[in-house]
Parts: sequence; structure tokens; C-alpha cells
Amino acid sequence: MLDGLLNYCKITNTPIDFLSWYCYTNDPNNIVSIGNSIQKTLNTCGYNNIESHCTEWASSPVGFSHTFTKVQSTTSASFIATILIYMQYCKVNRAYYYRGGGSSFGLFNDQSNPTNPAHKNFCNYAAQCFNLFTRMFETPYLLTQDNDFSTGLTTLVGENEAGNKINILAANYEIDLVFGNPLMSPEGPLNQQYYLDTNRTVNQLNDDWSKEHWFGGIDPNTVIYNNLVHQRPYVSRTPLTVFPPRREQNNTLSRTGLNITIRNIANSFRNYKITAYRIKEGGRLDRMIPEEETTSISSSFSNGVLNITDRGALPSTVTLYTIDFTG
Repeated sequence: MLDGLLNYCKITNTPIDFLSWYCYTNDPNNIVSIGNSIQKTLNTCGYNNIESHCTEWASSPVGFSHTFTKVQSTTSASFIATILIYMQYCKVNRAYYYRGGGSSFGLFNDQSNPTNPAHKNFCNYAAQCFNLFTRMFETPYLLTQDNDFSTGLTTLVGENEAGNKINILAANYEIDLVFGNPLMSPEGPLNQQYYLDTNRTVNQLNDDWSKEHWFGGIDPNTVIYNNLVHQRPYVSRTPLTVFPPRREQNNTLSRTGLNITIRNIANSFRNYKITAYRIKEGGRLDRMIPEEETTSISSSFSNGVLNITDRGALPSTVTLYTIDFTG
């Protein structure tokens, strides 16, 4: 379909602004493989300058009660953070997680936390993961890494323009066939999912407030129209593009935590402070920011080299380390 679409546009001089695709997988490596494969096809067909949009991605498109439990878990948070990191290394201009609201597969709900009844949920671990990822925009200049994606532990490191702040996002996700299989139930209690406006149909969302806040000021009844397409003859098919083989992972080192070294820090900095926030099983979910955790972290700084060791960065966790340097 991809080759046919691009050839059709080229032969008929039909303008194309972007290419959209989606990916449901339990293996983050597939995002890199698909993104690079699509870019290769775009280059081959002469459309190397158009954007590539992953307009739907998640671990599973199938909705069962145990699927909802999986997408709200710490495993899901580490899966999401890993894919967001991987996307920095392939052709993905925009990416839309399915889904961000408060309905099925969503990031928000108001249930009691089944593993920590003392707290009532506002969000789930997946939402907290996106919150930590947005902190990376504080340090938008990515540093060169020895990151070969050969283990379950993946990091993204960036600094700010002044060079006195570094953020590190560390996601530890082990590829789990049970997690990606919608027919297999997870262990432990099942989470509920919160649905918004379940007592109203789209046709009833026509008051001024709903139009403004749900549909950007557009009447939802006018969104759908007669999408009639005049067919043209098929174009000849080009050879199929073969996806690169999946990278094999060795999780032995991932299960011992994180060791990271940052070099070439400016000589003008003498002091530093590390603050860490961790998504982990049992963490509170009544707020978007996960709990601060520094007890498992040790570090040293000398001659422009910072070493960080964190034995708590284990599988199914996501950790944000913020390092502030002073003179």
C-alpha cells in the first residue's frame, strides 16, 4: 500500500504533505525498524522531505479489562518511555499515543489504587511517564551516547543551552510476550478504566461548552461528510521493502540497575545536585509527578566527569535524573 500510494501520487502529480502509519507492538525495536523502512521508501520514491507521522501507537489495540490493566502498569510506562527514546533515532516527525484521554486505554481515571488503597488515582503510570518525558524539553540539546539498544535499559541524555543542567531519562523495559498479548491476563488485581461522558452520544455534545472544549469550536455533527473518492487505475507495484532484523536484547545487565558516565563537563563547574523521580510499582498515582527517590543513587564528580550508579533502576521502572551544576 505504501509503495502504491507514493507511486500513485508521483504518476498523477497528486500533492502529498505527510505519510501516516501506526504501530501496535510489544517490541520497541519495531518502531525504529518501521520508521527507518518508511524513510527508505520515501527516499526511493523521491519524497524524502515529507514528514512521517506515527498517528497511532501503543502495546495493544484490543480492549479487555486485563488490557486496560496492562496499559496502566509500570511495565507500560517503561514501554512508552523506551519507544519515546527510540523515536529520537528514526524518522518520526510526530507520534500520537493511543490514547491520551480518560476513556479506554487512557491516561487518567478516578479509581482507588488497587495496589495502594491509601491513594485514589488521578492518573496512571503511563501518564506519569509522559510527564517525565516532557521534562527533557528543559534540556533539548541531546548528548552523544553509547546507546546500542542491546539491553532492556535505555537512556536519553540532554543539556540546556547554558550547559549547567542535564536531564537523564532512563527506561527499563524487558520485551514481554505476555504483556503484548491481549488474550493473556496479567497477575494481580485488575484495574478499572474511567470513561468520560458515557451517558451522552456525540450528537448530544452540541452545547457551546462541549463544542469549544471537546471539538475546538466545531459542531461534531458537521465533522463527518460524504467522503466519496473517484478511483483511478492501479499503478505498478514496486518491490517490497524488507524490515531490518530485530535487535536481540541481553537483559542481564539491565537487572542490576544503571551505571552512566558523563564526560567533558565544563571546568567552571565544581558542585552539583542530583534529583531523581521514579515510576515504580506501588507508587502513588494521585498526582502527575512520581515520587522523588534518591536513596538508591550514588554519584561522584571529578575533573569534568560525572558517574552515576542507581541500583533501583530495575525492570519496569522509569527514572528521571536532573543534575544542576554550580561554580
